[in-house]
Amino acid sequence: MLNDTKMYSLSDVTIIPEIRSYIRHRSECNPYYENKLPIFTAPMDSVVNVDNFDIWEQNHINAILPRTETIKTRAVFINKGYWTAISLEEFKNMFCDEPLSTTAVATYRILIDIANGHIFELQNLIKKAKENAKKYNYTLYIMAGNVANEMTYKMLADAGADYVRCSIGTGSCCITSSNTAVHMPMATLLDRCLRIKKDNDLQCKIIADGGINSYSNAIKALALGADYVMIGTTLAKCFESAAEFMSAERPSKEFTYLTLTDLNNLRFNSGDETYKKSLIRDYSPLKKAVYGMSTRKAQIKIQKAQGKINDEIKTKTSEGIEKEITIDYTVKQWTENFTDYLRSAMSYCNARNLDEFVGNVELAILSEGAKNSINK
Repeated sequence: MLNDTKMYSLSDVTIIPEIRSYIRHRSECNPYYENKLPIFTAPMDSVVNVDNFDIWEQNHINAILPRTETIKTRAVFINKGYWTAISLEEFKNMFCDEPLSTTAVATYRILIDIANGHIFELQNLIKKAKENAKKYNYTLYIMAGNVANEMTYKMLADAGADYVRCSIGTGSCCITSSNTAVHMPMATLLDRCLRIKKDNDLQCKIIADGGINSYSNAIKALALGADYVMIGTTLAKCFESAAEFMSAERPSKEFTYLTLTDLNNLRFNSGDETYKKSLIRDYSPLKKAVYGMSTRKAQIKIQKAQGKINDEIKTKTSEGIEKEITIDYTVKQWTENFTDYLRSAMSYCNARNLDEFVGNVELAILSEGAKNSINK
């Protein structure tokens, strides 16, 4: 059956400012939830790992430790209350079959990192885990997904999910939609999820996940109703991202030459912003590799992190790609730019905080000519 409703991506829409804004300067706008920007790192090991986890957090970005870290390492992060990615089977074992038992009030933040958030088992396991959390006196925040149907967002919210990742196939390293034909464009999906959220008074947070490749797309996703945006490749372009440098242009001027090993040893440097900027400039183009977490490369790393040895590792058809990216900025540079652009957008919309901005902004659909006029 064909649904002939026209659907839209983030590039198809624009924000319409308020007729009158009482905000005199963008500094009056607060773009944070409790000192954190409305951003999650994608759980990709080319973005975040144990060595740079704190760098994202220090720059007001919510980091998620990916499944490529060993289960022992992830267990440490889970017990510290950090956002940590685990598989559906790991979630079942940790929080459903053998529930945690604690005498102290503890808080756990778990991303169930699976591609298909539509499977019925996920809903049942979330319900069971929430029941155990209540029974054994701990707090469990669950992030689930991914979904490409607003009614699946509602299904997971009703089951007890606290966050749902919205979108399938929009990530720059994801080829799910191009091969399976399963997709709902991001702008339409977010708009529909927001309507469901408001109509049913749901508290479950909406996360726009995939294809957030510009400051404006992130801001438009928030305006459409996403409480958070999840970003992968764009953050992998930061100097401090987890991926190793693959190549660098040797500087023409005379000074001590740094090898790739030297540069890789420096990539987790959280200080000396001026020096890092000079490296990005003088060694340009600095190249890293980024890849989807459903690629065979990632599948092998994830299974090794689970303790499997070579003979036990089985890979599936890849739904991701690997590609080279150029390093354009530091984490601090990107964060400061995003913060300023978001504040500016909020000031145009007379929104002093995120609660006033998210899902409370008028947007319009652009013609092809209008899109071309602002594509600079």
